[in-house]
Amino acid sequence: MEIKTYEDFKYEVVNNQEVSILKYTGNAEELTILGSINGMPVTEINASLIGNTGLCNSLYLKKVIIPEGVKSITNFSFSGSKSLESVAIPASVTVIGCSLTEIGCSVIVGSQSVFSRSQSLLSIIVNENNPKYADVDGVLFNKDKT
Repeated sequence: MEIKTYEDFKYEVVNNQEVSILKYTGNAEELTILGSINGMPVTEINASLIGNTGLCNSLYLKKVIIPEGVKSITNFSFSGSKSLESVAIPASVTVIGCSLTEIGCSVIVGSQSVFSRSQSLLSIIVNENNPKYADVDGVLFNKDKT
């Protein structure tokens, strides 16, 4: 794995055609994750690849907006984000808690791991057109809300 840097993001190229975001290193309070880097779409947020520190282990970041096109948010991606209050998940995200190549990871266990130790997290907002996930009063559920 070759870790590259673009602006305030650490990332890797997957299959020579997609980007997996590994870490955000900036100090913004509100962050919209990039939809593409160098012409390649961002399809995964996978902070677990470079340690269990979470994508946004920032003291300042309060809101993260994940762009349409991201398909997967892996375990530990937002783990330990002390100031994070809100995450917006687009319709394209169909895997939370596993990478697209992992098998046997459940939504409940996975989503708890994705956001574990994010003590300030108040709401997870899921796009209403998402086929796999939903939110009720800022709480993440599968589409059946179970």
